[in-house]
Order: sequence, then C-alpha cells, then structure tokens
Amino acid sequence: MDSVRPLDTSRAVGSSTSSRTLLVHVVAAYFPAINQPWMDTYLSQLIIAGHQPLVLSANQKQEGFAPKVMSLAEPGRVRLLPGSRGGKATATLRLVVLNPRLAQAVFRAAFSLFSGEPTITARLKASARSLALAWPATRGKKPDVLHIHSFNTGVFIAAAVRARNVPLVITFHGLEPVGVQQVSNTRARMLFSLARLVIVNTQFAADQARALGCAPALLKVLPQGLPLEDFPFTPQPLPQHGEPLRILSVARFHRDKGQRYSLLAAARLKRRGIKFEWSFVGVGPELEALQQMTVKLGLADVVQFHIGVPIDRLRSMYGSANIFVLASVGGSGMSEHVETQGVVLQEAQASGCVTIASAVGGIPECIEDGVSGILVPDRSHRAIAMAIEHIAGDEVHFRNMQHEGRAQVELRFSAATVGAEMSRLLQSVVTA
Repeated sequence: MDSVRPLDTSRAVGSSTSSRTLLVHVVAAYFPAINQPWMDTYLSQLIIAGHQPLVLSANQKQEGFAPKVMSLAEPGRVRLLPGSRGGKATATLRLVVLNPRLAQAVFRAAFSLFSGEPTITARLKASARSLALAWPATRGKKPDVLHIHSFNTGVFIAAAVRARNVPLVITFHGLEPVGVQQVSNTRARMLFSLARLVIVNTQFAADQARALGCAPALLKVLPQGLPLEDFPFTPQPLPQHGEPLRILSVARFHRDKGQRYSLLAAARLKRRGIKFEWSFVGVGPELEALQQMTVKLGLADVVQFHIGVPIDRLRSMYGSANIFVLASVGGSGMSEHVETQGVVLQEAQASGCVTIASAVGGIPECIEDGVSGILVPDRSHRAIAMAIEHIAGDEVHFRNMQHEGRAQVELRFSAATVGAEMSRLLQSVVTA
C-alpha cells in the first residue's frame, strides 16, 4: 500500500458535494473524552458533508469540554452503551421483548463470530455482551454505515452488524497503550473479517493492522485531520536580550510519551547555560513521578506541569511557544503500542512551533526531517537537547522550519480535505 501522501483535494471535495446523506453510527469507547481530540473534528466534518452521525459510547462525563465538543455531545447525538451488569441485563431484556426475531439473529451471529473463544463459557459471555450492546446499536432507523473507532467495544457490536447486514468501516488508531486492555488477535481478526474498509492514519498503523490479521486490500491510509481555523499560525521569533526559550510538550503523562527523557534533556540544557522555560501539558499516571524527577534534577524553576488545560488556553500556549517536543518511545515490534501519527505535532506545526519528535512509529511519515521538523532517536535526552540547542542557534533555519511546518499541515492534514475524503470513502462503502 502507498505511504501517506497529499490528498487529491479536488476529487475529495467534488465527490462529497454530489453524495447523499448517510446515517452513520460511530462506535467510540468514550465521548466526549479528553484523550480523543480527533473525534470532534471527525464528527464536525461528517456534519459539514451533510451526514447524520450518532455516537454509540460508554460515555461517563458530560462537562469540562470545549463548547464545540459539548455541542456535538448534545442529546440525540450520543446514545449510551450499557456499562453496569444491571444496565446490560435491562438492555438485553428490552431487545428480547421488543424485537425477539432480531435478538435471536444477533445471538446466533455472536455465537458464530466468537467461535474462537478458548472455552464455551467465554463464548457464551461474549455472545451475551453482544446481545446487550445490540439494543442501543439497533434502535431506530437502520444506519447506512457503522464506523468503529474502538476495538474493545466494537467487537461486541459486530454481531448486530452481521444480523442487520450493515456495512462496517473500521478506523484503526493503533494498539492500545499500556494499562488499557488489548483486544485479542482472534477478536481483531474476526472484526476485520466483517469490515468493508479499514482506515489507518499512517503506513505504520497499516503494518500493525496487517500484523493483527487485516487483509491488505481493506486498508486505506488517511491521516487524522486538523481544523486549521482552530490553530492560527502565530510564529514566534527566537527570544532576544536574554529572554528564555519557550518549549512546550503536550501528551499523556505516561512512560510511552517519554517525558522522562525530555526532563533529562532539560537538565542538560540548564547545565550548558541555555535559558528556557518548559511547559508540560497533559493528564496521566506518571504525573507525580515526573514532578518528583523535576525537583530531583533541580528543574523546578524552569519546568511547569499543567493539568486539565482548557482548549482555548492550550491553543494560546501553542501560539506563544518557540519549540514543541514529543519524546514518544518506540516498541520492540508490531505488537506494542507506538505513536501512529501524533496529532499534537500537527497542532504545534500549524501554530508556528518548530517540532522535535522521536523517529518512532508513524511520526517519520508526518515530519520531513530538517525541513518541517526535527527527528531524533527515541530514549535519547542528549539528542533532544542537541536538537533544541542547534535550532535555537540558527534563526534562518528556525524561521524556514516554522513556515514549512505550517505549509505541510495545510497540504496534508487539513480537516476540510481529510473530511471530504472520509465522506467519499463512506459513500463508496455504501454504494459498493
């Protein structure tokens, strides 16, 4: 399959304007969710293209998000999946009573689909959960497309897909991070076997999907898009007259995001007399350990951690930073979670930051090293520090990289372009 390349904008836009309205059921683990910033962009683009999305989600939080996200999560656009044992029992009973024929079809499909489970008990449990999730997934009008973004939830809605003969599209965002249950290879293969299209954001993610059993013919590389109007280009010049270099990192506070290496790089910069301020934005289990490490390294005066930053404030932080660092670490192969795109990189580039990122996963497909950003080996604080010091000492290269970063985002990651191509792909599945 081809690697990521600029989309054919004229074809994508032209096809979406002549298409019919689709009812798209969207399966997400949680919506809204702070670690799924791409979802509001995807839903917005579906609506712009004239389609009607309905999110099926185990949503547990309805406040604290940006107004745009909350408008997308308004009643009638999100249908909750049962989470508790009692909720699942109630949903199953409703389906059995109100549509016994469909309930029977769903259970038969589930029992067949989960034939690879290790025991009959596991097979029955999976089939029972499928029956419970079929109630919200089958209420009302039959959708034109069911688009799954969460494997752990999607595998149990697969039986409803088969029972109702709904075209299935899967977006594979990569393997789950450490701490989140991975879907088994058997279940992944089962889900892929039902799909008519599997969308991945990079060639690296496509390779991961193939390793899980996805047929290559199903795969289409389409990056996650960025709403450019939300990230205005405000390139900041390098600081003068002894002012500090402003460095920003945005990621979950987790080992796979590599903040420890960024802190070690900060310590090297401080020892070399480089004046800087480094802001880390995120949430996650490693926060306390990172804060302790900051104190131990003597960085408390130059490093700050920001938790629960509102989106408007985050965009302002992008706009005032000089350099953005994403120090994600790689795995040992296709079986471990690794960054597949790193949308924060496009957010930073669009805003005018010079980006420095680890050359892992799909990141090298999204940054042209030395042109639109700088790639460094993962787990190397020395390389991060050297890259920062180098680019901060070359004003011409710094300015050129700022403008090239924005140009690359406009060309390859514009939400309008990606959204129009997504609409075309969904149309193609329906009309196939």
